[in-house]
Amino acid sequence: FHFTFTLFGILSLLTIIIFEFFLQANSFIARERESVIRAQQLQMVAQNTEEQKLMMQDFFEQRHNFVNELIVLKAELEHNDKEAVRANLDKLISSRNRVDVICTSGNSTVDAIINFKYAAAKESGIAFDLKLFIPPELPIAQSDLGVILGNAVDNAIEAVKQCSTKQKVIEISMGVKKGACILVIKNPYEGKLETGHEGIPLTTKEQKRRHGYGLKSIFRIAEEYEGEAVIDAAGGTFSLTVVLNLPVDICQV
Repeated sequence: FHFTFTLFGILSLLTIIIFEFFLQANSFIARERESVIRAQQLQMVAQNTEEQKLMMQDFFEQRHNFVNELIVLKAELEHNDKEAVRANLDKLISSRNRVDVICTSGNSTVDAIINFKYAAAKESGIAFDLKLFIPPELPIAQSDLGVILGNAVDNAIEAVKQCSTKQKVIEISMGVKKGACILVIKNPYEGKLETGHEGIPLTTKEQKRRHGYGLKSIFRIAEEYEGEAVIDAAGGTFSLTVVLNLPVDICQV
C-alpha cells in the first residue's frame, strides 16, 4: 500500500510538471509568434512609409514642373500645333491622376500614410473626412505611428467596404492636447461585431489565424506610451480612440 501511494504521488507530481511545462511552452510560442508578427509589421510599415514618401516627392516634383509644362503648351498653341497640345494634355491629365493629395498636415509621415491609404479607399468609393491639428514633428517613433495609423485606417477601410446602406466615409481626427497625441477614427459598419476575451473586435477576414493582430498592436503601443486605446461601437458606428502620452513637452496646436 505504501508503495502504491508513493507511486501515485510520483505520477501526480510528473503530471503537474508536464502540465506546467506545456503551459510555459505554449506561452513561449505565443510570445515568439507575436514577436515575429511585430517585426514583420514594423518592416512592412517602414517599407510602405518609404514608398509613400517617394510617391509624395514625385507628386511635388510634378507640381514644381507644372509651370514649365504650361509654358510649352502655350508655345505649341501659338504655333497651332494641335496634335502636340493634345498629346501633352493627355500626359498631364494622366500624371495628375496618379496621386490625390488630401492630407497636408505638414507631418510627412502622417501625410504619406493617409494619402497612400486614400488612394486605395477611393477605388472602393470611400471618402475621408480629415481634422488634423498636429505639428510637423512628433516625439513618436515613425514605426509606432505607422503601425497605429496604418492598421487603424486599414481596418476602417475593410469595414466600410462591406457597407451597402451607409455612407462610405471615414472620419480621421488627430491633435495634440495636454501633452498627449490623440487619434480618433470613426467609420460605419454593418452586421454583428464580435469581440474576443480581451474586448478586441475579431477579424472578419477568412484566415482569422493570420489576421486580427492590427488592433492588438495598437493596444500594445498605446500601453508603451503610457496611454490607452478605447473602442466604442454603437448605432452602426465604430470608433477607435488612441491616446499616446508624449515623452517631451511640445507646443499645442
